[in-house]
Order: sequence, then C-alpha cells, then structure tokens
Amino acid sequence: MGKLKQTLVDLNYDKGNIVIQCNYNGKVYRYNAFKVHEKFFDKRTKSLKPCPGLYDLEVETKRIQELFNKVNTAIVHLLPTLSKSESLKKEMIDDYIKNHIDIEIIVPQPNNLIEDFEKWIEDYKKNKQQEDKLKGNDRKLHPSAKDYISCKNLLKDYEHDNCEKPLTINEINNDFLCDLIEYAYEPRPSKDGDYKYLTEGELVNKTMQKRFDSLFAFLKSNYGVDAIKDLKKPL
Repeated sequence: MGKLKQTLVDLNYDKGNIVIQCNYNGKVYRYNAFKVHEKFFDKRTKSLKPCPGLYDLEVETKRIQELFNKVNTAIVHLLPTLSKSESLKKEMIDDYIKNHIDIEIIVPQPNNLIEDFEKWIEDYKKNKQQEDKLKGNDRKLHPSAKDYISCKNLLKDYEHDNCEKPLTINEINNDFLCDLIEYAYEPRPSKDGDYKYLTEGELVNKTMQKRFDSLFAFLKSNYGVDAIKDLKKPL
C-alpha cells in the first residue's frame, strides 16, 4: 500500500476480512475493509489477489487504498485525544471521516444570466400590469418592458456568437461591456444555421445607452448593488 507521511496502520487479515489494523498502547484495533476468503489475500505483499468473476481487482484495490488512507488519517488525529483507558472505536473513526475528510465543499454555481433576466422581465411585466390596472390602463405591455426585452435579446445573440457556455453574473465586467458595445455596432445576418437572431445589429449610441440602462437596472435589482459597483457604462 502507498505510504503516508505518518502511517499508524497496516493491512492484515482477520476473521474473514481484510482489515486495517492499528497497534497502540498495548491494544489492537481492526477496521474491516473488505470481506473475502483468506486465500485471496496475499499476506506477503498485504494486498488483494485477483479473482475474476468475484470482484474487480482494480476497483477494490483502489477502494481499499482510499479507505486505508482515510482510516489512517482519522487514527493519526484521534489517538492523541484518547486517554490510556479509552479505546478506538469504529464510530469514532467513521465520524471523523464523515466530518473532516469526506466533507464536500459545494461551491454554488452562478445562475444562467439570460434565464435570470427572462424571469426578472416576467415579474417586471406583471408588476407593471398591476400598476396599469390600478390606473385604469389595460395595455398588454408597458413600454419600459420593451427596452428590457431588447436588452435580453442582445445578450442572447451575443452569447450565441461569443460564448462557449451560458453567460453568468461572473462574466459581467468592464471588458465584457466593451465587447458588447462593439458587438452591437456590428451588422449581422438574420440567421446562423438554425439560430435566428433576435436583434439586427448596427445600433446607434442612443439605442445602446438604453440597452446599458436596462442591463444595469436588471443587474442591480436582481443581484444587488455590488454587481454593478465596479462597472462603468462605455457610453
């Protein structure tokens, strides 16, 4: 087995199992690693022997090695905390492995920016419709919503032409804003294969100012003021 910087355990065979064994304070602790007949354990090399049809040697050897390392790490940390009268127990080792070794630090992945924008626009439209009803106006779409939709469409076209994966808030920086304005100035066809463009390109500065106003309003509302504190509108 591969050696660690401090190895307090060894592989042995005991009562029908390959065990991870630790000798300490005149005591012996054994952690069951793999249940198998004794004839399949090589006592000289202290490793699992091949047995086609019974188990996958490569898979089980790797699993035992990983368990060996985890149990050893747990014992290295647990032994100094035990009094002479205390003994190692499986529950102690399992708890240590669970709480200190097997913890998966899940890094939240940022949401798809365009999907967030679409949801935000739908909520914005509903709020404006409610406001209009209170004023006795029955129009289907508030004029300001059109600017947000156009901004979202521009982002969608940009993503299609320039991104290998969906845009997220992490990509929105000043370099992105400069790229976006250059992209908006460029002419483009109506289609790219099966993709039908939602914007025409060749936007003028006045229109781009509206797009940036809409983008900044969405970012601030949906992600908070920190999302735009370091951004500068190119226009």
